[in-house]
Amino acid sequence: MTTTVPIFEIPHIVDLIATNLPLTSIRNCNLVCRDWHQTFSRHIWKDIFFGRKCSVKQVQFNSEVRRSLKSSAPYVSSLTTYYASLFWLLQLDPPKNKYARKLDRWNALTPQEQEQRKNKAKEKAFEAKSLKYLLEITATDSQLPIEITAHSAVQTPTTQLLSSSPSSPEHIFQPYTFSHLTTLRSLGAETSNPYIFDMLAIVEASPRLVTLEIKHFVLRDAYISRLATVIGAHPSLKEFSLTPKKYINDRNFLLLLQSFSRLERLTLHCNLPIGKIDPTMAVKDPLPITTTSLTYLDLGETLLWTTENVLVVPFLERSPKLKRILFPRYFKDGKDRGISSTIKTHLHDLCHLDFSNTRVEERIIAAVIRACHVLESFKGKGGFYLRNDVVDALLEPRHTMTLKSICFVSCPNISGTQLQRILRSCPNLDVFHAMDMDHTWHCLGSDPVIRVTDLKANPGWACHGLRVLALQYAETDEELFPKVIYDQISELEQLEVLFIKRFALPTPVATPVLRPTPAPTLAVTTVPAATEVVPDIAVGSSTTESTTSPASPPSGELARTTSEAAIATPSDDSEAPLASDSAQLQNSDRNNDNSSKEDKLELSKYTAKEKNLAEGLARFHSLQKLRVLDLTNLYQYFHEGQRGELKAAIPTLGWVYLY
Repeated sequence: MTTTVPIFEIPHIVDLIATNLPLTSIRNCNLVCRDWHQTFSRHIWKDIFFGRKCSVKQVQFNSEVRRSLKSSAPYVSSLTTYYASLFWLLQLDPPKNKYARKLDRWNALTPQEQEQRKNKAKEKAFEAKSLKYLLEITATDSQLPIEITAHSAVQTPTTQLLSSSPSSPEHIFQPYTFSHLTTLRSLGAETSNPYIFDMLAIVEASPRLVTLEIKHFVLRDAYISRLATVIGAHPSLKEFSLTPKKYINDRNFLLLLQSFSRLERLTLHCNLPIGKIDPTMAVKDPLPITTTSLTYLDLGETLLWTTENVLVVPFLERSPKLKRILFPRYFKDGKDRGISSTIKTHLHDLCHLDFSNTRVEERIIAAVIRACHVLESFKGKGGFYLRNDVVDALLEPRHTMTLKSICFVSCPNISGTQLQRILRSCPNLDVFHAMDMDHTWHCLGSDPVIRVTDLKANPGWACHGLRVLALQYAETDEELFPKVIYDQISELEQLEVLFIKRFALPTPVATPVLRPTPAPTLAVTTVPAATEVVPDIAVGSSTTESTTSPASPPSGELARTTSEAAIATPSDDSEAPLASDSAQLQNSDRNNDNSSKEDKLELSKYTAKEKNLAEGLARFHSLQKLRVLDLTNLYQYFHEGQRGELKAAIPTLGWVYLY
């Protein structure tokens, strides 16, 4: 006889189903029936995100939500707060918390009484702000470790605040037991108020916590010591990220480094002040720890001015398992005990270097590269100081056979010849970024450009297994997409992501041609000269002599000739002759012929560029593993029909972007 057992009565079946369902599906399952509601309601709080004040009020003034959150606390796996003071509400026994008692008294009031309390609170707002300002000025860290907020000042009489000393917060706060919490992120003002101790109490109450991220941390001595104690004693914490609000002193920085012995991934963005270090810390080995388990270290936003040889170098010496380092924005490299010598002596497993936004000299970066025993990836995003020396260090024989990923985004000083050297010398290269793939780093400078002359001088690429390629090329006068470039790309049969950007040639400015205006031609009618015989009669002589002289025409003929000359010859007052109009018409016809020829030439060039791009895209049909194709600065020569042709020829192609 077989017995049927409901599926929800089988242990862990519901948990396995709920862990693989999105939140919307869990909500739908919660509304099916009462049995499903009891089963799936606790999984609604699997991933909690509270942002600003709107979502916090739902917990503060809704007892049902707080009761549901309390019962579902063992099933919460991720908790994130963004500028929300939530941690003080996640308590096990509300009457033991003074803030919760205030909320309970508030909920017990009638709406009229609540309105009266609000009016009184508005009247005391100015007094509360003045009191808070007075306490911040007069109190020290030892006298007042917890800030008095405006909320507590409004609800508490002034005499009671001045007379009573704050008790220890860990005795007031008893948090929920988050038995399955693995990720805790505090990304805002939560850490700048007295509830930071409540957050650290939740960290202690989460035995399976793996990731802890804190931003805008207040660097007070009491907070730093408490944080270091909690992190150093936690049994399962592996990833920690800290971003303080202000500069951290050397002693607190050393205190934090001592608590990181059990971590595997560390992100520490602390700015150390400029100046001399504490004389008591200027010893050979200030760190009492023996070894650490770190494999990832991120110091990207850190400024190390004078303490890198005193604190950071001993910390690196005690981290032999380090594989990836994101270097600080600024640091120094000593000759005797510097970072490069420490890498060469102690960090034998270091194979990933990240110099994004690093502002150090090129020789220091090259020295660090040469100190690595096995180098697999190098990232120099935004590296204005990267030049030929860095490329020479990367192309050493022991690195060329192991390099798999290189990034030169926003590195304008890297020439196209150096890019061609890398592509010809690294056969195992898997990812090559020489162009911004996010289209957001334009403010940092231009990307390196590879030219046709660089490829023709040293043809051929050795990285036939390349999967990701982001490259900017320069067009030529004859080709929009040079044949030597797309022929080389078409040979990369393993390519999956391709980003291509055209570096357009500067358009020459057309200077107007000044043609001299022809002078108006004047048509003058001349009257032929007539000879006339004038008798010369001498008195007392019988002979006659004939002399030639210009003869004046008769009166009628003279008038006719004058009128014709007036018509043919323009006067000084009127400048619109018929001959000048014909000359201007001839010039305009000539200009129209020239403009039509230029238009035809431009049209032929545009057609040639379209044809050239179509030929290049047709060669990409051999890339049968291509998934993403990005064409930047080529959209004006691209037709939508080519998109369909590419997707038809490449079955794996999913996206074709045009910018």
